[in-house]
Amino acid sequence: MSGGHLADAVTHQADLIRFLAGEYRNVSAMFGHNSIRSVYPDATIADGGAVAFTLQSGAVGTITESCVSHYHNESEIKFFGHDFFVSLSGNGKVVTISDKDRQITVTSRLDPIYEQDKAFVEAVASGASDRILCGYADGKQTLAFTLAAHQSAADRATIELGV
Repeated sequence: MSGGHLADAVTHQADLIRFLAGEYRNVSAMFGHNSIRSVYPDATIADGGAVAFTLQSGAVGTITESCVSHYHNESEIKFFGHDFFVSLSGNGKVVTISDKDRQITVTSRLDPIYEQDKAFVEAVASGASDRILCGYADGKQTLAFTLAAHQSAADRATIELGV
């Protein structure tokens, strides 16, 4: 059974948001089930979703996700503040940091998805997890967030997360 696109793929972005900005306080979500069923009538996962959340710090954010397009397969994470802007795009390959004095953009020569997968495979093969930024405890926290998002959509209610 799949946790849907949010739990299976977008979990990496949810992890990164937690890693960079802190724990989730609550979540409210909606998911659509139209397009994918026209191609795969027995599909049980959503076409896409919109997830709104509040972090423990009080910051708010959104995640939009979809698995139906053959024309877009990248992720972006953006942090906005009154005196800064940070953007991670190209699945984490491009980082832009802006403030009143400057804008810096760095593009990695490495493929972040390949490096992430490589680190995971090496950790499983060797039993050493020192290159894993998100261990099992963190993964469990992020899974709780993604499951709460699905519960929120089913209940049509905001779900509070106990951290």
